[in-house]
Amino acid sequence: MSAEPIPTPPDPWCPDPIRRQRADYTLEDLPHLPDDAPRVELVDGVLRLIPFPTLGHQDI
Repeated sequence: MSAEPIPTPPDPWCPDPIRRQRADYTLEDLPHLPDDAPRVELVDGVLRLIPFPTLGHQDI
């Protein structure tokens, strides 16, 4: 009897650390983000990950 490997989900998408350091993201890059990308803001050429609202905030 052999064991079957357990498929591991892919790592979540995150911005390229080198481009974040250079701060060279533009508005033209935003439509090309993958569909599974988290919510981001573009601030001075840097993509910043936006956390999900807390449960308390969602209740408001």
